[in-house]
Amino acid sequence: MRKGDVYRLSLQFPANTLSQIQVGELLERLGSKKSQFIVMVLAEYIDQHPELKNPEKPVQLSIGSAGMTPEQVRAMLIDLLEREGYSRQPPTSEDKCPLPMEGTPSSVVTSDDDIAGMLSSLGAFLQE
Repeated sequence: MRKGDVYRLSLQFPANTLSQIQVGELLERLGSKKSQFIVMVLAEYIDQHPELKNPEKPVQLSIGSAGMTPEQVRAMLIDLLEREGYSRQPPTSEDKCPLPMEGTPSSVVTSDDDIAGMLSSLGAFLQE
């Protein structure tokens, strides 16, 4: 609630997840600097999400890894791997690397099992 030139708010949330506990612990350690920290973090977030500056538009919150579904994360991961030179197919004789080094992107085959393993490692970030 705003009173004059000061906002007075109360904050409460459960301690059910690791993220919630970490945030709660950090806020407790901040002591009297909690408000300054929250303003700084939210100002940065608003700068990165300019749609929040429109008072006519309702605020929507997403849970998880930046609101991404596992399918979106998988597609993003595949795109990144392909842009970095990793292939889902075995290299052909035309795909020779000038310096035959083990593990270079052009000599590494990324299978669906590899991608599934990477996604399962990201599971902790998607389950918040």
